[in-house]
Amino acid sequence: QMGGSICTAPVKEVSDELECRPSPCRASARDYRRYTEAAAASLKPAQQSEQREQYSLLYLEQCSGLHVHGVPLGGLSCGAPAAGVLGRAYVRAYVQHEGAVQGCLAEWPVRSYSSSPAWYSARPLGTHLPAAPEGAVLRIEVHSDAGLLATTSAPVADLRAGAPITITLDLEAELSAGRTRRSQVSFQVLDSDSVCSRRRAVYLVRHGESVWNEAQGRGNVHEMARRTDHPLSTKGLVQCRNLRGRVEAAAAQGDGMAAEFLDAGAIFSSPLCRAVQTTAMVLGPAAVKEGKVGEMVLMPMARETQKLGGFDSRTRRLGAEVVEGAYREVGDADVRHAMRCLRYDMAEVEEPWWCAENYDSAGDTDLRIRDFVAQLLYLPQDVAVVVGHSHFIRHLFKHFASADLHGDEARLAGDMGSSLLENCGVVRIELDPGRGVLGRPIVSSRLIFGSKLKESGRFGACCAGVGRGEDSDPNLTLLVPLAGEDGGNVLPRLLEVGPRSPRKDEAL
Repeated sequence: QMGGSICTAPVKEVSDELECRPSPCRASARDYRRYTEAAAASLKPAQQSEQREQYSLLYLEQCSGLHVHGVPLGGLSCGAPAAGVLGRAYVRAYVQHEGAVQGCLAEWPVRSYSSSPAWYSARPLGTHLPAAPEGAVLRIEVHSDAGLLATTSAPVADLRAGAPITITLDLEAELSAGRTRRSQVSFQVLDSDSVCSRRRAVYLVRHGESVWNEAQGRGNVHEMARRTDHPLSTKGLVQCRNLRGRVEAAAAQGDGMAAEFLDAGAIFSSPLCRAVQTTAMVLGPAAVKEGKVGEMVLMPMARETQKLGGFDSRTRRLGAEVVEGAYREVGDADVRHAMRCLRYDMAEVEEPWWCAENYDSAGDTDLRIRDFVAQLLYLPQDVAVVVGHSHFIRHLFKHFASADLHGDEARLAGDMGSSLLENCGVVRIELDPGRGVLGRPIVSSRLIFGSKLKESGRFGACCAGVGRGEDSDPNLTLLVPLAGEDGGNVLPRLLEVGPRSPRKDEAL
């Protein structure tokens, strides 16, 4: 029974429902061509002349072929010849003319353990490429702790806004010996007139209750620690169905926000199982309704902060395994049908960089959420939905809500930065790209669809991670269960791990 009607299917089709083979795609959230053309056409000459500051942005997509002596860039080499050369890699870009930098340096953060690191986020270059001096070039560099690893450059005059561009990276001589595969970088050049002229509406959704949340509430340490990347609980599945029902009912009654939510131009999900399941259950059926080709972008920047002992936020799933794992643990027929019909942009989860670390420092978290904001701030779509996690959303409000908010919106932003959004809660925000990532671009916020906040509560002596899990107290000591020799069962002995003082490099 699907959607209230009885349907029949051949035996092969029924057997196929037991598994999901995700259809990969390049999501429309990565394509600026039509958006750039439409935005340019909508700007009247008078509006163009009134633009006080015009500048270009670089939308960095991906580097490829960055294996050095068989070791992924930024990875661990354990004695390989490249051991002293790799380290923590990052990308830098700037416009150069006659040896001088025009505008500003743009940088993208570390992607460790990866031969094809992906970013899919934009940074301002601080200068307008069409107005650059003749002979100016765009220079892109890949760096590590040990120094410059690879470079490339392209004449600014050859770069067309909104067009995907791929060029070859030149590795430094000592790293390129014996290589047969080319290293490349792909990117797009954007114009502030097209990407900064409109605010972006973003619906932030917290996932439904997970098996970890349920066990945490009951003090069931065994259930919390016996697995990783916990799926939705039975209650969480009900929460998702209820949210979908409320939104669909509101849209049927003419609620503009409900209709906007269901028809969002871009759907992003944290790749953790509970978030993927929530996204599929709440938005999947509407995304594939009436022949629509729905897309889900798996977005590592939206995952929860990883702390020691936070088994619910730890996984080793890559690429299609992320979707397949979530599918196996969903019994709802409508949702399974939607998951099989959806297409998935998995470009950012194909390699272990996004899930290889067991611990995020405060500095790591800050860089990741800045990159998250950069991904959303300059989207080609005007409306997006992001399904993520409580502490991730709290951190976002604490550091990116505008000080210019007033009244109820200011109070909500303050509460969002200190309290937790309930499971399957939804908050609608607006981002002003003209403020940039560091200009606190959240300029509007509103709880919708009956969503509520709750205080961050204590959980006995256990929580998700060392004092920083979902619904946990950061000053609380964690008792982490240790696995014994009896086939992996948790023995009644506990290791006490107290909160530690942050290092200097972890300060925000």
